[in-house]
Amino acid sequence: MFRTAPIWLLAACAVDGPLPEQALHDALDEAPTAATDPFDTPRPPPGVLDLAGPERAHLDRPTRYTVSGVAPGATVRLVRGRGQGPGPCPAVMGGTCLEVLAPVTIMGTQVADADGQASFTLQVPATVGPDRPLTLQALVVVPGAAGDTSSPLVSTTAHAVERISSGSFHSCQVLADGSIDCWGRDDDGQVSGVPQGSWADVRAGGMHTCALDVQGVVACWGLDTEGQASPPAGSFTQLETGTFTTCAVDDQSAIQCWGRDTNGQVAGVPAGTFRQVSTGDNHACALDDTGSITCWGGDSDGQVTGAPTAGTYLEVGAGAFHSCALDDLGSLTCWGRDTDGQVSGAPAGVFTALAAGAFHNCALDDAGDLACWGDPANGKSTPPEGRFVAVDAWLNTSCAIDDQGASHCWGSDSFGQATVP
Repeated sequence: MFRTAPIWLLAACAVDGPLPEQALHDALDEAPTAATDPFDTPRPPPGVLDLAGPERAHLDRPTRYTVSGVAPGATVRLVRGRGQGPGPCPAVMGGTCLEVLAPVTIMGTQVADADGQASFTLQVPATVGPDRPLTLQALVVVPGAAGDTSSPLVSTTAHAVERISSGSFHSCQVLADGSIDCWGRDDDGQVSGVPQGSWADVRAGGMHTCALDVQGVVACWGLDTEGQASPPAGSFTQLETGTFTTCAVDDQSAIQCWGRDTNGQVAGVPAGTFRQVSTGDNHACALDDTGSITCWGGDSDGQVTGAPTAGTYLEVGAGAFHSCALDDLGSLTCWGRDTDGQVSGAPAGVFTALAAGAFHNCALDDAGDLACWGDPANGKSTPPEGRFVAVDAWLNTSCAIDDQGASHCWGSDSFGQATVP
């Protein structure tokens, strides 16, 4: 499916004060590059600084890394380069040469707390592809000091979370070879119109389908009466389809939406830098790069204005008239219409993934068990037993992939959407 395997190096750099993001980007672009390989240059011995995180970073799913041993109050920046080797030596970072190859991308900025810790949520785009090594390093740079303090390199692997999606009356999945398989209702070619290519993700909408290829290009097919299957040009990192609206996060971390705009779900897209977007029936919600939630569009039941204003979140989902989110402690919270318990029925526990359906929801806990709540019609809120790695839900059907790679769907099968080929 993905044949190349470039190595990334991530470095967390602490400076003596915050710097404007654009100024830092400009300085990184213009900074001279080390003439010699920094790995051949003697460096100060590692101090107590440490970068900790999981051994496997899931693609297109938030993964938390924590830097410890930083001076309390220090500004810590997480940057990404295209590989390991001599990088730029920006004056704004004290002239110390980074160990990441240019171009360098800022992944986040945090201030160390009183315990000397700073946490970052890294989301590796699905377009990166699976099983690619990630080399991580935490680096403290103090401008004007004689040296810097760094942690030993930590290696991790980008793990492919299998992709499956449940739409209104059809379902789709990305197969191991990168192709897409869809099944169910096909009135408008939303099943049979699958294009050829190597795909990173697929999302089944109302009567249309969209997919993200390994280069970050979006393709859509099926019903296009309101432009929901006519994506813009460009490169994207994350994609979501609603009933008649589609949204995506582009490679500049901006949100773009297309399709139905009856409630401002297209025209009202917020400005800012985001890492995830979810599109419902007539509204949408997104997570910005700090983990805060923004919602816009139809607000008939508080599905927009009821969004929490405090806390750090890892995932957000927009249903038909409600929304749900997963916070950084693994807890679930929902708001909006609650006619079927889709809000008040959110279970307690520690969860790792969330899928907001139209009138029900499903989530994956830290043991790999599924939990669903809300509208019970057609059995869509009664998941199978087993251990799972991915889940999705929409109108009357839910789907998941187990830890052996097998796909399962349950709920309404009126058009064969729950009968996995």
